[in-house]
Amino acid sequence: MAEFYNYKESELIEHFKSNKDQGLDENQVKSRQSTYGYNELKEKDKLSRLAIFISQFKSFIIYILIFALIISIFISEYIDSIVIFIILILNAILGFIQEYRAEKAIAALKKLSALKARVIRSGHIILIETKEIVPGDILLIEEGTKISADGRIIESSMLETLESSLTGESNPIVKISNELKGDIALAERKNMVYSGTIVSKGRARIIVTATGMNTEIGKIAGLISEVKKESTPLQKKLEKLGKAFGFGTIIIAIVILIIGIVKENLFDFIIRGDILGFLTGSEKWLVTAVALAVAAVPEGLPAIVTITLAIGTKKMLKKNALIRKLPSVETLGDVTVICSDKTGTLTENKMTVRKAYVSGKEIDISGNGYSLEGELKCEKKINKDDLMLFKIGILCNNSGFIDNSSRDKTILPEFSNKTISNENHITHEIVYEKKEDKIEVIGDPTEAALLISATKAGLNYDELTNYWKRTKEIPFDSIKKLMSTINVEEKTHKNYLFSKGAPERILERCNKIYVNGKVRNITKKDIEELIHKNEEFSKQSLRVLGFAYKEVKTYKNLDNIDENLIFVGLQGMIDPPRTEVKISIEKCKEAGIRIIMITGDNVHTAESIAKEIGINGTSINGSDFANLSEDRQILVLENTNIFARVEPAHKMTIVNLLQKRGEIVAMTGDGVNDAPAIKKADIGIAMGLTGTDVTKETSDMILEDDNFSTIVNAIEEGRGIKENIRKFVNYLLSSNLAEVMIIFFALLFSWPLPMTAVMLLWMNLVTDGLPALALGVVGNPPNLMKKPAKRRSGIIDRTTGIKIAFMSILMTLGVLALFYLSMNNYSELEGVLFHEKIQTIAFTTIVLMEIVRIQSIRNEYKLGMFSNKYLIMAVLSSIILQLLVIYTPLNIFFGTTILNLIDWVYIMGAVIAVFIMNGIGLLVIKKFDRG
Repeated sequence: MAEFYNYKESELIEHFKSNKDQGLDENQVKSRQSTYGYNELKEKDKLSRLAIFISQFKSFIIYILIFALIISIFISEYIDSIVIFIILILNAILGFIQEYRAEKAIAALKKLSALKARVIRSGHIILIETKEIVPGDILLIEEGTKISADGRIIESSMLETLESSLTGESNPIVKISNELKGDIALAERKNMVYSGTIVSKGRARIIVTATGMNTEIGKIAGLISEVKKESTPLQKKLEKLGKAFGFGTIIIAIVILIIGIVKENLFDFIIRGDILGFLTGSEKWLVTAVALAVAAVPEGLPAIVTITLAIGTKKMLKKNALIRKLPSVETLGDVTVICSDKTGTLTENKMTVRKAYVSGKEIDISGNGYSLEGELKCEKKINKDDLMLFKIGILCNNSGFIDNSSRDKTILPEFSNKTISNENHITHEIVYEKKEDKIEVIGDPTEAALLISATKAGLNYDELTNYWKRTKEIPFDSIKKLMSTINVEEKTHKNYLFSKGAPERILERCNKIYVNGKVRNITKKDIEELIHKNEEFSKQSLRVLGFAYKEVKTYKNLDNIDENLIFVGLQGMIDPPRTEVKISIEKCKEAGIRIIMITGDNVHTAESIAKEIGINGTSINGSDFANLSEDRQILVLENTNIFARVEPAHKMTIVNLLQKRGEIVAMTGDGVNDAPAIKKADIGIAMGLTGTDVTKETSDMILEDDNFSTIVNAIEEGRGIKENIRKFVNYLLSSNLAEVMIIFFALLFSWPLPMTAVMLLWMNLVTDGLPALALGVVGNPPNLMKKPAKRRSGIIDRTTGIKIAFMSILMTLGVLALFYLSMNNYSELEGVLFHEKIQTIAFTTIVLMEIVRIQSIRNEYKLGMFSNKYLIMAVLSSIILQLLVIYTPLNIFFGTTILNLIDWVYIMGAVIAVFIMNGIGLLVIKKFDRG
């Protein structure tokens, strides 16, 4: 049977019952989805809920606790064993909830960051999730697209793809649309494209031939297994910290166990050989030591970090920042430099042509935005020959618009049905909808603005494009900074090349000039006048494009086809700054974040916009910067915040030099060639509206609205997330350290145990669970963006370490002091009653201190008491649960007893004293700490 690369276009369309212009209809799509399933590769089986629950028991410490539980049953301590078992299950449930939520959050994040594809369905170009693609779909691809399914090319325009992921071939493959004959190896099938490969140049329309596991990449078993899930750097650090803390705790627990056993009955066992008595006495110390280890080791830290990061990403998404990789949330809070594109990020990307220059005439063009209302005004008479400038603006153009207020003014780039060559014009999708202008812009806003200026000049889009049929396109080149098309004139059948691009790049390719309908050699005076006019327009914040043309006899070799052009004129358009950007830049300055503007525009345009939005510093052209030595570049970079006429390679240099200086760099981009710099940056940011698939896949964050202010909002949220993590780490470690020290020093003083094993396990459940998690989602402090971030600061910096140690000591002293006082106050009680009373007091005191500890942390960050409902609920739950184990029959299981009013007075006194001393200590730490 013939392969699809052997098929003729008509045979291909017939085979898939599709239509190259209309695509599939809704019924066909549904039918094929039920037959072929989703267009996705099968992943390794994920952990089931049961497996996640069972994994909560896979811990060395838990194994020991289970062993202790078995010992308790063996020696008939049934009440203790029941309570330990219940707490074990409750702990496992809490751990399951945390891990399951984390898994769901990560899965949701992967779904959100999934790529989209453009298809034609029922005659309309629509954007769909790649998994919705079915065989027979008409797929539109262009430079920067990651191809989502296997397909046969039916129309193309200078298409080249990178297929190294499939064939190992690192060089771009030039594609064609003709059928191929014979049996051809995969790498030689030049009329086919494959899932997972990338469009490096040009555009095409393809018909999908295979999806999901039926694609070539789906057949390769080694490539379909899911990549092993990696922890974020912060999770790894905290896991390491938790292990170190746990290791120390286990050593102390072992010491407590040994001392306890020796103290209780080791000698009696040696002398009398009473094994049961030895086990009974040792069980209490074994369970206590293990319970202390369980309570003190912050095993839940990584899961809480994941949930906190995931919740943070959800908040960022509401502000139009899609975080693709969790580790980037950690880095966001440390950003010190934002390298931002100008067009569409700092500006509105809403172009309006205001000025034109042709045949020595300066033309003013009225109107705003994408409105068709406006006219051309000039001191000199505008004749029909001058319209050549605007004709090129229409013919060398891939965009269009729909005027919703007057459908007869629709301007749309049509698909070419006439096969003049194998490379036909392919349209872009609708990327913006400007409702205020009642205009839907299709493609690039700059090109759409040229169509509107031509319409204002009285030109008819349909008449021109029908008379001048496009036969070939040379896409925009970021190095040449120009784009060209070849169009055939209907009457003479002559071919003409039309070009537009950066004025200086167009001029350097021109040897003639078009003036009042006549062509003559371009002179030095002409060039000086045009450069002067370009600078004049640029200083008015106008983005300027140059336009040229020439007749071409043949165009088989396109290497130097854009040389020896005829210069026609200039068009200058305004792209006003976003209104909110100036405020965001001021916020960055307060936060110690430097802003560097990077643009392909003229330096004068860049300087004008920078001044308007508050970016200070000197400016330089990218080429001039590239010609400097590295030492000189470093010196220039110290004060230069405006880079004009930048090429993608210049971005990489800027990132490298900034990182060498220790800066944490965020870099924006949208094109294929921006991908290396975005990947190199600490935070790579892709444009959601105008960015290519390659850029999006390389990035750490996608701006859904392409707005600079969204970057600043995301950085603020990143700082807030880092502070939240610091808060609950501070809380957990200070509380857990206090618990260890209380048991250790009580034993050292030969006092009774302040808390039983069951109490320690209960505390681990009540105070280390929900309150710690709720601390991770509290609001941001008001001064978060009022001071520079500490570069690459850890979660436990010197200040936080001092606070943890100080609070742990205070809590230990407070509980031990009250415990000693209780031993004296209730010395008349005997046996079990005495131990239950003093242990209940110590137990309740440490629980309340840990709850109050939460509020003291909130006070440090100037957060209101009622600013987080989850934390309030968590605290209230902890208090209610504590009261239940004291004042209900549950006290039988926990070994507690009812506390009277005097007990509560002592407890609250100790808690308040510790709270006050902590407040004083924080003031001292703030005054003297210089970390």
